[in-house]
Amino acid sequence: MRKLVEYPTPSLNERDRRWAAARKEMDARGLDCLILCGWPAMWDFNIANARYLCPIGGNAEFNVLVFPRAGEPTSFIYSPVFTEYWRGAQNWVADVRPKRATFGDSVADRIAELGLTTGLPARSIPTAGCRTACTSACASACPS
Repeated sequence: MRKLVEYPTPSLNERDRRWAAARKEMDARGLDCLILCGWPAMWDFNIANARYLCPIGGNAEFNVLVFPRAGEPTSFIYSPVFTEYWRGAQNWVADVRPKRATFGDSVADRIAELGLTTGLPARSIPTAGCRTACTSACASACPS
């Protein structure tokens, strides 16, 4: 496995600025968590939403980011082979995991770990860039 960081990673100050701005907006809108799905399609064009808050992705890597209003975010990647690589290639998100079964299952499990599965309307956890299966799993994890 390569030890070199091949992608530029903005500073931790920039991470903190982006995370604070995102969480301020989440608070204003009453959102408990964001699900940002970075799908490596169209020359990695579709990963920008997740990469804004977590610099994982590029070169055909998935980044499905669970970004809670409070607490640490989690990035789900496609293959366990690259888990350690992505943990070492960036310093913004420590919780990097390979997906379990489907990305939707992985996200639903993380929402449950965060304690966000009871008493919340599904609109409190919006999904951006996600495919139907992931969105459905999130909605099922958070019944109205």
